[in-house]
Amino acid sequence: MITSLLAYLLENDVIDGAFVLTSSVIGNEVVTNYEIARTREELARSQGGKYINTSYSRDAVPLIRSFEGRCAVAMIPCNYWFKINYMDLILKLPEK
Repeated sequence: MITSLLAYLLENDVIDGAFVLTSSVIGNEVVTNYEIARTREELARSQGGKYINTSYSRDAVPLIRSFEGRCAVAMIPCNYWFKINYMDLILKLPEK
């Protein structure tokens, strides 16, 4: 459902990109990567719920800050807690 909503927003020029988490298995290790999806196909690569340990503040925040355009961010509750307590107060990112 979230993927469909983000695809609709992208295809109707409401947003320029959607912040997503992708993952793959290399060897025996799960490797994660944050990306800004700009197409339905890029959204599809990130589809599916993932509760994976990542460094949100180290990896996600710089990517969101550097994105030129309107970016949608859908997140799990623990990352949302980080957003409201850190990003909004210190980094002033709510306008993204």
